[in-house]
Parts: sequence; C-alpha cells; structure tokens
Amino acid sequence: MGTGVTLTAASYMIFIDCPWTSADCEQCEDRIHRIGSKDSVFIYYLWNTNTFDMQVK
Repeated sequence: MGTGVTLTAASYMIFIDCPWTSADCEQCEDRIHRIGSKDSVFIYYLWNTNTFDMQVK
C-alpha cells in the first residue's frame, strides 16, 4: 500500500515485513501520523531469528 492510503482511525501499526528502502518505511509511518492528530501512535517491527530468509543470502 505505497500510495493513496491514509490511516485516519489507526493508532497501532505492525510491520511484518520490511521494504528494501527505509524511505518506504518512513512513508508508511507518516500515513499513521496524520495532520491534527493528538493521539499516541504505536509502531511495531516484528523481527525473527533463524528464519528461511536469513539462511538465503
């Protein structure tokens, strides 16, 4: 969902996969920090060890 989605009612964001560039992560994070919001926002990154992705280099 890189374009056109603004999360107007969300307070929690969970990344289960990270994009290749940090700019993509920042864009996703910015969508939950909406203009005029006074509520707290919680962003979580799920990191696992010993996965198949770590073995493929």
